[in-house]
Amino acid sequence: MTLRAIIFSNLFIAAAATLFTRETYHLLQVEPRWSPLLAVVFFATLFVYNLDRLSSGSGEDRVEESPRHRWIHRHERVLQVSAGISLVASAVGTLWLPLEVTLALLPLGVLALAYSIPVIPARDRWLRLKDVPGLKVILIAVVWAGATGLLPAIETLQDPWSARVAQMVGARALFIVGITLPFDIRDMERDARSGIVTIPLWLGVDWTRRIAVGCIVAFGLVNASQTPLIVSAVVTGVVVLAADRGRGELYYVAGLDGMMALQWALVAGWPLLTAG
Repeated sequence: MTLRAIIFSNLFIAAAATLFTRETYHLLQVEPRWSPLLAVVFFATLFVYNLDRLSSGSGEDRVEESPRHRWIHRHERVLQVSAGISLVASAVGTLWLPLEVTLALLPLGVLALAYSIPVIPARDRWLRLKDVPGLKVILIAVVWAGATGLLPAIETLQDPWSARVAQMVGARALFIVGITLPFDIRDMERDARSGIVTIPLWLGVDWTRRIAVGCIVAFGLVNASQTPLIVSAVVTGVVVLAADRGRGELYYVAGLDGMMALQWALVAGWPLLTAG
């Protein structure tokens, strides 16, 4: 399987989400040998992203064909099968989760589905949540921070209302906003043609990039006592600054989304790097 296939089939983002969740156990200093939550996050991410790519209507990819859309068009049956398998697998995985985790997962799942499925009645059509002006990046941050940060804390019996957990989840939301906004810069023309009002269309490219970098800087400041997270913030900030509309699809997905996997590697591997 080629790198393009791994990325466009959403296997890459699902793996990144799983590693980002695994990182939380390290930050909480809990080391489970295996957690069903990791499997649920992987398959749920795979399902939601496949659903978003396959959803019909005036999606932004259908307004102007991108390399991703052409790949999806050629492999639509593969994505359909993958979505079906991942839906069943994620549902089965929840059977092994503590009830508290499942209850916290449900609203996140509803938000994730409503992001791609039209649920809001409008004058002439039904809208998805991401069609609501300015809501797209906020939804992504809430769902990602909740799924990869809050759920592992609840699973490991941490107090979800404690300052420690709140700081971690809040910092993670800042990080997600920072790596998500460049995607909106890339997709400005397609979003405008499809009627999706994003922050770059409101404030312009320069201010959006400043906000993205500011979020990464804030993430680093909140985690100033944790060297691997500071290193992650510096590297991510450079990648965000280098992201422009001329970059290819693989730069955005492998580069920006890959920052989650890099952060996990830094957090998990830092004790080994500093040993001795």
